[in-house]
Amino acid sequence: MDQKTAGAIISLVGSAGAIASVAVMFLITSDCPQVMNFYHQALLILMPFFFVTLVLGVYLFFKPEAIRIRTVVRSTRIERILTPDERRVVAFLKGKTDVTQADIRRELDMPRATLTVLLQRMEKRKLIRKERIGKTNYVILMKGF
Repeated sequence: MDQKTAGAIISLVGSAGAIASVAVMFLITSDCPQVMNFYHQALLILMPFFFVTLVLGVYLFFKPEAIRIRTVVRSTRIERILTPDERRVVAFLKGKTDVTQADIRRELDMPRATLTVLLQRMEKRKLIRKERIGKTNYVILMKGF
């Protein structure tokens, strides 16, 4: 389950719980004051929990991609998530702008097909972004590296 789906589910649970709590608090009528007192105390404890759940779900749903990538890179060792060829590409791209796919191929002395497959895999894993301008592919390293 990806982060957006989890955020949507958590926010739905939180909002449903908050709405149900408010509805129950105002719709329950009883002749027994002890029952009313119990319901109100229980709901006053549960309502903040549901609102916090709602806020957490909304945060997870709208959390930017760059922050997630930075968190993954910081929380795991880079050697575990990158292959040796990917590490070479990342090291080459660090601190550079306007790098083309041809520049990477020439500098790292990689075959064109190998580099294409490698960059597609890295783009799918959200490590890089490729922008095609005319016949030229520009490779951009995602934030967090």
